[in-house]
Amino acid sequence: MTRRSIEEESIGSGLCPSYRTFNERKRGGTLGLMRAWIEAGVVLGVFLIIAAAISMVGERFIRPWLRSHSESGWTVLVQPLRVLVVWVLVLMGINGAEIRLQEILINEGYWPLIQRAMGLAWVVLAVYGGVRILNAIFAVRERTSLSESTDFQKQRDARDRIAFSRKLSTGLVMAIGVVYALRVLGVDTSPLLAGGAVGGVIIGLALQDSLSNVFAGLFLNIDRPVRVGEMISLGPDKEGTVEEIGWRYTKIRLNSNNMLIVPNKTFASTEITNYDRPEEPTAASVDVRVPLDADLDLVERVSIEAANKTQEQVNNPPVESEPNVRFRSFNDSSITVRVNVQSSTPIGRFRLTSELIRNLQAAYREAGIVIPYPTTRSLVYSDMNANAENGAADQTSESI
Repeated sequence: MTRRSIEEESIGSGLCPSYRTFNERKRGGTLGLMRAWIEAGVVLGVFLIIAAAISMVGERFIRPWLRSHSESGWTVLVQPLRVLVVWVLVLMGINGAEIRLQEILINEGYWPLIQRAMGLAWVVLAVYGGVRILNAIFAVRERTSLSESTDFQKQRDARDRIAFSRKLSTGLVMAIGVVYALRVLGVDTSPLLAGGAVGGVIIGLALQDSLSNVFAGLFLNIDRPVRVGEMISLGPDKEGTVEEIGWRYTKIRLNSNNMLIVPNKTFASTEITNYDRPEEPTAASVDVRVPLDADLDLVERVSIEAANKTQEQVNNPPVESEPNVRFRSFNDSSITVRVNVQSSTPIGRFRLTSELIRNLQAAYREAGIVIPYPTTRSLVYSDMNANAENGAADQTSESI
């Protein structure tokens, strides 16, 4: 059977209507082909005109309105949505023209290629629109966070958190887009995803500790319990300044100038004292003992004068808090007095404490207040018969 007889049989039986329609147009000469191209051009032109009209309206009316209402946060979403609508209309026009030319494209063998190209274009547009909208949402969030606080450090933390969230969300959207693009191109992603899952389990078991440190570092960067440059304490002899918060380790410069490197997993599960939170002025105190019979009013007045002098000498910038004195407890031979002062910086409290001890000693010496030594008094009783005629005599000896 010849090719012509097969075609005629298919057309006559109605098994190939697309080919029959194309063949009829072909028999009619170029008029049928021109009609198909004209219909496709009209559909595409209509959508392009609508897209151009929306774009012109946006440039002439929407953009000036956005400039005049820039203080309203959510107006930043209008521009990416407008661009997204324009490109959606363009792709819809191309898709409509493609449907009008479907018979021609099928018979010419271009239909599968055009279908994949259109699918890929829709995926690219979806990823582009998603990224633009996410960036606009994070821009609104950043503007809101910056307006809620005037503190530079808090603004920087908010900006860092939002930038990190933006990068993470953008990467996730692009990864999903790549998977869908591979599917559109005919690549079977099931083995890839299954292999990735198995490989992920194996790698996760092999790098369990490392991944724990990485995820702990991720949450440290999101929650920000400490910041670089802040002074913290992890326990006795572990006080210092945070120098770096990495993905696996946190580096702390101790007061002894040694570098303490703590795995993020350990750092995230340790109780931390942050001397810079919630405010920068840090409290410092010195305990001193005075005699039991000391004039406590005089002790309080002299101690406050010495504390004020110390704060003026050490603090730069000065602090607004006034020092105070609290009487803590009675001891065997003294009364414990606590002198509380404020340091303008966490690291400055060490020098503040040192100078306060020096000034307290000088002030007490000048005021005649004695810092007592620990004293023990022992009383010993003994019976002595010095003279039987005079009876018993008691002798008491006292030693200090």
